Amino acid sequence: MIRHTVPFLFALIFALAACDDESSFAPRATRDSSDDTRSSSSRTKFFSSASEECDDREDEYSSSSGDSSNSEHILIDTICGNLWCGSRHDYQARTGVDAGANLSGYWFVFNDTPDSGASKIIWPVEMEAEEGVGAFDPVIDYCEGICGRFVLDKGAMNFDPYVGIAFNVAGPSAGDTDIPAYVDVSEWEGLCIAYYLDTRAYFQLWPGENDGDIPQYTLPASDTGTILNIPWSDFRQAGWGRRTLSGPEVAKGLVAIRIMIQAKTGDKGTFNIKTIGRYNSCK
Repeated sequence: MIRHTVPFLFALIFALAACDDESSFAPRATRDSSDDTRSSSSRTKFFSSASEECDDREDEYSSSSGDSSNSEHILIDTICGNLWCGSRHDYQARTGVDAGANLSGYWFVFNDTPDSGASKIIWPVEMEAEEGVGAFDPVIDYCEGICGRFVLDKGAMNFDPYVGIAFNVAGPSAGDTDIPAYVDVSEWEGLCIAYYLDTRAYFQLWPGENDGDIPQYTLPASDTGTILNIPWSDFRQAGWGRRTLSGPEVAKGLVAIRIMIQAKTGDKGTFNIKTIGRYNSCK
C-alpha cells in the first residue's frame, strides 16, 4: 500500500480548525470537490452532525502516527476494474455477456426479508427503488461507488441476519425477463474488487438454484480501503450445504456476483464498493 507522509501537527491543526465552524462541512467526493452530488468521503462514514464528524476526524489524526490515510483513499478511489467502476459512474456492469434483454449488470438489493428477517440498507440519497434500470444511479453518482449504512435485524429468523447487493452477469433473456440466465465466464480467471468496509463481508458467486451454501471469499474489514485479486479457486463454500460446488465450477455457469454482509442482529456499519473487475484488472 502506498503511503505519503504528512506532518502530523499540520494535519491535526487543519482538522481542528475545520471543526471550529460547523458550517464548513459540505459533502464532497475525494476526487472532485466541485460536485455537490457526491459523497463526503470515500469511507462513507454517515454522521448525524458536523461535530460527530469532527470527533471522528480528530481521532483519526491522533492515531495516524504522522501518516495521512487520505493518500490511500485517493489511491483506492482512482482504481477501476473492467466490469464496473463507481468513479467512472458506471450505471451498468460491462459484462459483455448479456442474455438478450439488455438487463445484465444492473445492481439490486437482496436481504433476509424472505426468511422473516428485517435487515436493511440506509442509502445516503433518495432512491425510488432498490432494483431495476437506473435505480442505483443516484447512489453511484453520490458515492462514486455504491455506499450505504447497513442495519441487521434477524426478526423471526433462527440464524444470523444478512443484507447485500448484487448484479446479474448475463441477465434474463428477451423472452423471459423473470429468470436470469447463467453464463460461462471461466476465461475471466477470477475477480478483483476495491472497497471500504466497517465489517467483513462475503464476495459470492451465485449459481442460481441451490441450498444457499455457495462459493464465496471473505472480504476483511478495511477502513482505509483494500484492493484484492481473487482467483476462482479461492471462492469456497462454507461447508454446511448438501451440494458440493467449487469456484471454478460455478464460473462455468455463473448467474450473479454478490456482496453479502451477515453478522449478529443489531450490528450496524457502512460500506463503499468502488469497483469490480475480471482478475487482475483493478488498476
